[in-house]
Amino acid sequence: KVTFNLAPKECSKNQLGNLMYLWASLLGLADMVGGPGAQVCYKAAAFGKSRDALNDAFGVNRSVPSCGERTAAPGCKISMKETRHTMFESEGVANLTKKLGALTRSGKCDEVSVTVGGCFQSWKYFDAIRPQVVKLFTPPAAARDDAQAWLRAARTRLSAQQPGGGWRFVGVQVRLGDKEHNSAYAYYAPTSWSYFKAGMRHAEEQLLARHPGDQVAFVVTVGGNAEDLETTKRALAGDLGGRLLFTEAATAMVDFAVLSSADALVISVSTFGWWAAYTSRSDVVVAPRHIYKPNTKQARKGVSAADAYPRDWKLLDNLSL
Repeated sequence: KVTFNLAPKECSKNQLGNLMYLWASLLGLADMVGGPGAQVCYKAAAFGKSRDALNDAFGVNRSVPSCGERTAAPGCKISMKETRHTMFESEGVANLTKKLGALTRSGKCDEVSVTVGGCFQSWKYFDAIRPQVVKLFTPPAAARDDAQAWLRAARTRLSAQQPGGGWRFVGVQVRLGDKEHNSAYAYYAPTSWSYFKAGMRHAEEQLLARHPGDQVAFVVTVGGNAEDLETTKRALAGDLGGRLLFTEAATAMVDFAVLSSADALVISVSTFGWWAAYTSRSDVVVAPRHIYKPNTKQARKGVSAADAYPRDWKLLDNLSL
């Protein structure tokens, strides 16, 4: 038997999107390295209250059980330690595969325990099991219902104001909040209003090319407070008029469900936005090419846009816009 679990305290106190990467990558590595029959479990020490928040959002305990008190023999434990959060570490995966193969062939272990540590923020760890991951991170039914009700009401209002043709929605995920007001996040690359406007133009052009005769509206979610919301409204208004909509949702899960239901998405440097795009039905996604500011400690560790973003997403140079 082969059991995969997470090392304690790795990214355990970070935002919901970071925790989603951890769980998805754990499942993906078990499939990639462990093969058929590999089991995935969690250890309470690895998540604590943060794991409870993840479970409250998506009910992950339904899919991933507790490891309990069992433990493998000392010579039957192996591990993989990630060193660069936003890069797929193919060498580390290959070494883990080699070590696991040697142990299972030896016949010395009734159970092999594989512990992985890091943040694993690359889609390449779990894209092979994408349907399973999307199912795991489907918002609760109540959030989905509220999101669909909001979208139906928005479509009805738009049709009454501007009849003719169907309406397509571009979800625009703006994150100000902590990244705007907390110096601890100063290492992240900016996503200026010029970036968002360029992304919105691209998404609109793509949708109109694919759906001639339809019209496009922009649905904006804003993480933060009332001041951030008003700032975003002033910055993006332009000549969009009634085509610029703001969810002002009661919960983050409703915003997540709205974004993942959009026909196209423009996201910020945000794991929440990344996951809304990855789990969405849309094949038109605009994302910022640069995650970290140049010459920061995080950037010097190594960042790969190809590892951070699926290959069919449109990346804009957010440092030059």
